[in-house]
Amino acid sequence: MASAWPALFCFACASAPPSTPLSEERDWVSALVESRAPATLIDAVFHAPRAAGGVLETGDRLVFEFRIDGEGDASSRFLAFEVLGPAMKDGKRRWLHFSVESHWTVPGTLENRWRQVSIRSPMHRVGIQLYDGQGLPVASSEVHLAEFVGLGQMAACDAVDDSQRVEPSTEDEMEELVDGLVLGSQSLVALLTLAEADELLSDLLWDVIRKPSLFSLIAHLGAKVSLAPDYTKSERLDVAPAGVELPGPFRSLPVTIKINGRVALILELVVTDPQPPASITSGIVAFVGRHPTSNLAVRGRLVGMRSPSNAE
Repeated sequence: MASAWPALFCFACASAPPSTPLSEERDWVSALVESRAPATLIDAVFHAPRAAGGVLETGDRLVFEFRIDGEGDASSRFLAFEVLGPAMKDGKRRWLHFSVESHWTVPGTLENRWRQVSIRSPMHRVGIQLYDGQGLPVASSEVHLAEFVGLGQMAACDAVDDSQRVEPSTEDEMEELVDGLVLGSQSLVALLTLAEADELLSDLLWDVIRKPSLFSLIAHLGAKVSLAPDYTKSERLDVAPAGVELPGPFRSLPVTIKINGRVALILELVVTDPQPPASITSGIVAFVGRHPTSNLAVRGRLVGMRSPSNAE
């Protein structure tokens, strides 16, 4: 199966990301500030996952705590995401519709196969609120999020894990695997695109990955940001990240972010089944990342979630 992977991943990224040796940092939560912001200010309280309704429902809310370290300074903040309702345009529901072509080969069995995966997804309005370390509001914005993002990363991780134990041997099995990889990788691409387009999230993104040199900006006519998830290196985790009050299961997922073709951030995500409202972030519940050449690092974890149907 190894020779099939480069072709499988061509739809998601230009090349497979380097290994992310971040396992020694999985206790990163100990580096977060010990003082908790007042839960009443930011709804940093866990309620049970929503058992009914759609992938995203109005009132679904997540709160993340994150910290950026670098060059001797550190800042801890909170970021809340809340589904506000369906995204509309000219009185009609907004939909996202696009297709992704993938090429794959299983030598000696299935040669040079192409598959076009079409994604059609309704859009939701999502409010974003940034809080300082004391839980006081700093800035807010609103974005439109495609519902397919809520299908999560676990399915793609599990599918690749299964295929590495038992190699797919039929076209149907390979197409099922390819479809899962497309949905998983495109969910991450959608989240990155959203972060680039929104002023609040874009400012946070550039705090983490730092803008390229003037020469690079001129040579590439701007800053082109891309990401590369490596589902083949996803690992099952025995325990949840400290403070993440969800039943699991959990997996790690290495992701590399590049700017103009150069590695800008090496990430390790912790993902789980996207039980709503964790679906807002594609099942991502924690992350740790580092810059490849500096002391810059970012850490974050989910500290609260609720839905109107299960809030007390």
